[in-house]
Amino acid sequence: SFRHEQQAAHAADAYFRVLATREGLVIGTDAYMSPEQARGPDVDPRTDVWAFGCVLFEMLTGRPAFAAATTADTIAAVIERDVDLSAIPPQAPPALHRLLRRCLQRDIRERLRDMGDARFDLEDLAWDPRVPAGGTSRRRIAAAAAGLLVLGGLSGALVMRARSTAVETAAP
Repeated sequence: SFRHEQQAAHAADAYFRVLATREGLVIGTDAYMSPEQARGPDVDPRTDVWAFGCVLFEMLTGRPAFAAATTADTIAAVIERDVDLSAIPPQAPPALHRLLRRCLQRDIRERLRDMGDARFDLEDLAWDPRVPAGGTSRRRIAAAAAGLLVLGGLSGALVMRARSTAVETAAP
């Protein structure tokens, strides 16, 4: 029905806050934006590292790292609030805690440089014999990481394609 279509459109609008790809405007899903992305300047691969950290946090805790009642409140939380790493299950390996801390550094200079760095940390974690096989298993971590890396690559390609399309469209 028309009412359901309106509700679905409203829900999609609330979930995806895609505004534009021009400098100074924001593109992305609010709860997964890096602080620098939420402010609007140009971004680099460390923004993907932040988003990866948000998704990994959500996979481990069952809740988003940043969520609020409104988009504005969520973006404010991304910009101002640190992630509550104490919410990560205690059985998660310490190396996973360290990885999340490195992915979700507010200071972009202290964050992992790119997803390649995250991949190396995850591979080390997946094959670390000190990581217990039960609970948060090495295979589950490795499988989840591989899936996230593929999704990160695809989303990066889509953003680059959208930017090039926007530039082509804007050309006289």
